[in-house]
Amino acid sequence: MARTANVFADTDFTKIMTDFRLPQIDPAAVMSMQKKNIDALTAANQIAFDSLRATAKRQSELVTLNVEAFTSATHSLTGAKSVEDQAVAQANYLKDAFERSFEQARELSELYTDTASKLADVLKARVVEVFGEAAELGVAAKKSATATIMPVVKK
Repeated sequence: MARTANVFADTDFTKIMTDFRLPQIDPAAVMSMQKKNIDALTAANQIAFDSLRATAKRQSELVTLNVEAFTSATHSLTGAKSVEDQAVAQANYLKDAFERSFEQARELSELYTDTASKLADVLKARVVEVFGEAAELGVAAKKSATATIMPVVKK
């Protein structure tokens, strides 16, 4: 079996490694970036929590309004003198309940949409900042590296 020549036999790895430079990344800048990330997430969580609280409050108010409307409709139905009057009162209640439920659903969906929009704005702004900060870190790291990654050694 033929032996192959060792292509690395005449290579001076100590010279290669002395020319090898790693870029220096500023740890304070990285920590600052992470702090800003946490601040953005905290702001987003606060928006979500405030929205949840407002939505729960509004849903509670809507339940109260619907119970009052049902109570009023029940009084109208029981106070009707004839079957025809009861049918008219029931039809009116159902029409009002249907319209009210769609309006309430629209109102709640607008609350959700507004919250999602606010959250997206906060997170988008931070992501855009991160790209800018990462580019600045890359430029600074490139300046700190003084040699190429792996120079070619010629004989």
